[in-house]
Amino acid sequence: MALGKTDTQSCDSPPPMILLGVWALAGAEQCIVGRVRGHVVCVLYLQLQWTCSLCGSIYTQERCTRSQPPCNSTSAVFQAEAKAAVEDGSGEAHIWFSCPVISGLLGLAMPQWEGLQRSLRVRGHLRVYTRGRSL
Repeated sequence: MALGKTDTQSCDSPPPMILLGVWALAGAEQCIVGRVRGHVVCVLYLQLQWTCSLCGSIYTQERCTRSQPPCNSTSAVFQAEAKAAVEDGSGEAHIWFSCPVISGLLGLAMPQWEGLQRSLRVRGHLRVYTRGRSL
């Protein structure tokens, strides 16, 4: 065996494709890294918010909302997270998504995503929970 080579998959190559059903059968006994190709059945939770870059409180209309003690920050960071039910024909999984992919998950073009972020500056946050789903 040459130096630096292992019998396992190289870190540079992408993880293998795997079915959700196979992944579920492996259970907690194994740690499996893989890629899944499926479709979003339902968005179960969505949170979009502007947070203060200094203290992490909600940031609205150009100011931090923290009052005790007051925060005089003048900058904010946009954060987004979502939980969706995804299925691939062999099984279903609930998957958490973070900011970089939320616009695609919601089917928004970049101008729409940026417009949504601008409109959220007024209130500071939006949280949506699913009460069930009808397929």
